[in-house]
Amino acid sequence: MMIKLQDVHLHFGAHHALRGINLDVKQGEVISILGPSGSGKSTLLRCLNLLERPTKGKIYIDGDNILGSHFDVTRLRRHVGMIFQGFNLFPHLTVLNNITLAPQNVRGLQVEDAEERAHALLKKVGLYNQAHKHPNQLSGGQKQRVAIARALAMEPNILLLDEPTSALDPEMVKEVMCVIQTLQEDNITMLAVSHEMSFAKNIAQRLLFMDEGQIIEDTTPNAFFNNPQTTRAKAFLDQINY
Repeated sequence: MMIKLQDVHLHFGAHHALRGINLDVKQGEVISILGPSGSGKSTLLRCLNLLERPTKGKIYIDGDNILGSHFDVTRLRRHVGMIFQGFNLFPHLTVLNNITLAPQNVRGLQVEDAEERAHALLKKVGLYNQAHKHPNQLSGGQKQRVAIARALAMEPNILLLDEPTSALDPEMVKEVMCVIQTLQEDNITMLAVSHEMSFAKNIAQRLLFMDEGQIIEDTTPNAFFNNPQTTRAKAFLDQINY
């Protein structure tokens, strides 16, 4: 298994955010994580790159226990990319420099190699001609595509997407989802928290439904949308437009 979680718990004071999460993820799987607000979806993603550290349990990535006392967090983040809903681009840097910064500083790439990779990725996300603009000159959809290119510049094996389209206008959602869909060709393992049902239905191979810090359904998108197994999942689907 590429990712393995064993009895993972996380407390924020008295709040029990994750309650005994067990999960196996294979190389190249694309997983959608759904659930109501506060169910632990984003917290689960944040544990996978140690933005949050579980109170109890084990997390293995490529056989390494990332919660071990001597584990190198920097090495983890070379291989696990994360895309946030807020883009998190550096406003004072150009698009090109936003993408080349981490490969140079973390992976040690030479400027020429980092820029060559950045231009290739900008072409992949449809922004080849925007390299020398600053983030304030881009639309929301363009900023998110730059954020995707920036994450891919580190050549991650795993990509975590935390509500990547929630800050976008409906017209921009489609362009970002099209880019994400192309990533399937690269055999990148993806876990995405998103209220965008088109991801769950058309891109994901597997669907996790969470409630109150637990995974209560682990199934295929088709099975979930057509035949949810729990009362809570049925109630959730009744409240959304899917």
